[in-house]
Amino acid sequence: MSLNVRRPPIEDWNKNRKYGVIIDAGSSGSRVYVYSWKDHEYAKSSFTMEDLKGKIPMVERADYNGISTFGSRPSEVGEHLDMLLDFAKEVVPADSHSSTPIFLMATAGMRLLPKEQQDELLSTTCQYISNHSLFFMSNCKDHVKIISGELEGVYGWVAINYLMGGFDGSIQAYVDQKPSEQHHTFGFLDMGGASAQIAFEPEHHQREEHRKDLTRVSLRTLDGRPVDYDVFVTTFLGYGSNEARRRYLEKRIEQMFTEGKHLLDEHHQLHLDDPCLPLNLNTTDASTSVPLYLHGTGNFEECMQWTIPLLNKNAVCPTQPCLFNGVHTPNIDWSVNKFVGISEYWYSSHDILGLGGVYDFTEYEEKAASYCSKDWSLIAQDHKELTAAELNRYQMQCFKSAWIVN
Repeated sequence: MSLNVRRPPIEDWNKNRKYGVIIDAGSSGSRVYVYSWKDHEYAKSSFTMEDLKGKIPMVERADYNGISTFGSRPSEVGEHLDMLLDFAKEVVPADSHSSTPIFLMATAGMRLLPKEQQDELLSTTCQYISNHSLFFMSNCKDHVKIISGELEGVYGWVAINYLMGGFDGSIQAYVDQKPSEQHHTFGFLDMGGASAQIAFEPEHHQREEHRKDLTRVSLRTLDGRPVDYDVFVTTFLGYGSNEARRRYLEKRIEQMFTEGKHLLDEHHQLHLDDPCLPLNLNTTDASTSVPLYLHGTGNFEECMQWTIPLLNKNAVCPTQPCLFNGVHTPNIDWSVNKFVGISEYWYSSHDILGLGGVYDFTEYEEKAASYCSKDWSLIAQDHKELTAAELNRYQMQCFKSAWIVN
């Protein structure tokens, strides 16, 4: 559970203020975001554009269980939603509940469910929100839905550039009627539990060459002027860190059976030495086709070799160039295009390895290899205060580091 609050110390906080609630229902957890802003007409007459820029206060709370885990038991989804709704109801003043729109947007975890489970879970979720809150929903279809990976990428790209000032140069160029190719937005990298997204604005000559591959993103400045961006965005379902881990284990099981090493112990588990777990970590995994008993050998190089084939880089590439799995991407000029990585890119580098700022491949690989080879008893000793969810992150760090490096 996490709590993040950013609220300026002003006395008339609720005066002329509007609210919006968004539940980001990802594969590895759901997060409720409560946004607030001054009424549009009031803001226009009371503040300058500079006063308003980047000033949307937000509060957040999270439940680290994916909503998709309720696919086979939709009637129990209320226990997942209660904490999120209760938190939003506490933040939004009671007299504003009925005028505050709420949206639940589910991502890759839900996209992986069978269609029947998707429909039933979305319907049950919408009904539960309607029955247990007064937040505004005009209809279920628009307010509780699964969004595509491409739309997820576009939303992330817009958010990153809004927060980091990536739009400032291009908007000024538009206002000054200067060539837009002289100004660059940030590219966006996102890796969740079930999927990964990339979104970026190609160089000017690349935009013309790949026009049919681009998505037009139409925004408006604070004073209402339209500004358009042509963004390349693609998604890789099944390439998030948790799904990659599942595919890796299934590949290992397949190899064991091929080699005839498939004797199960008295608990009907298959024993497997796992280079992608910290040294001497012993754990089990019942999510695979055969239950596993895993023993960590902490070998980062070997782990990388096992994960490389999962990227399917040898797949046929219909249109060059391709990143992996045969998915075409315009050429990226890394000297010009700067990317911001979020979610697993951030967690795996900053939270555990203590890295931040500009990505340094050599430093990241060295730190990751050092972490993998460390005895698990020492890691656990250093982090006795961790919750079960946090402890799992430390256990999976070695694999996730190798996945990101590849």
